Amino acid sequence: MVDGDPTGVRAGARQVLGKVPRDAARRLSLNRYQQFRTSIDAVNIHFLRVRSPAEGATPCIMTHAWPGSIMELIKVIDPLEGPVSHGGEASDALELVNPPLRGYGWSGKPTVTGWNVEKIALASIELMDRLGDDRRVAQGGDWGGLVSSAIGRLADPAKLIGIHFNRALTDPAKLMQLGEPTEDDQQYLAQHQHSSETEGGYAIARATKPQTFGYGLIDSPVAQLAWIVEKFKTWSDCGGDLLSPPVLALARVECGGLRRGGCAECILPLPG
Repeated sequence: MVDGDPTGVRAGARQVLGKVPRDAARRLSLNRYQQFRTSIDAVNIHFLRVRSPAEGATPCIMTHAWPGSIMELIKVIDPLEGPVSHGGEASDALELVNPPLRGYGWSGKPTVTGWNVEKIALASIELMDRLGDDRRVAQGGDWGGLVSSAIGRLADPAKLIGIHFNRALTDPAKLMQLGEPTEDDQQYLAQHQHSSETEGGYAIARATKPQTFGYGLIDSPVAQLAWIVEKFKTWSDCGGDLLSPPVLALARVECGGLRRGGCAECILPLPG
């Protein structure tokens, strides 16, 4: 085992990150938003329901990414539900529904296989139907983008008026079919190739042998933290410094936000 970059999370960093404060979720005041639980297909689903003061605000279901939770959406809630206070127009206002992916945060864990992107999308559609939102949009990035895309394919077009992604995936082969790649295209293709060669191991492991990793990560909180933070190091603007403010901030959010109990003290049952 090599104790250094770029092979993973070095031992010294694991020791420091293992001492990250775990009260970040409280500081982010998750409890000032209404929270509910409901059951869909025998799985309890926890979600935020954020009403907008703007009349006629558009309901929007937002799905988070991996590695993450609804905590990563906290900073955008207020500008989206109250855009006037942030330099926007009242017509831009959204009423937000933020459910974790199944098994994340305070949502229940499926006891059977089959909870793929399409099944999660169908559960999200059912959730919005239960809330009575007949005119809605869906938003997400990363896995949340895949769920939102599936919502776009599966939802009633009379109810779904649009979908939005903050991360679009492009097939390099199809990109080449559009003509000679520009300098920006070539840079993207090089980054894509590098990512495919050096950053895809975690996805293959999780897709093919999830139980092996799962039991080990559950057994060791520090291993779980290192597994997640290594991705924050790679995917955030930290300049390769694992102990930089961006990585530590994300670690505080996820380590504080993913504990059961703690900040999710005001969860109400969904009426009906």
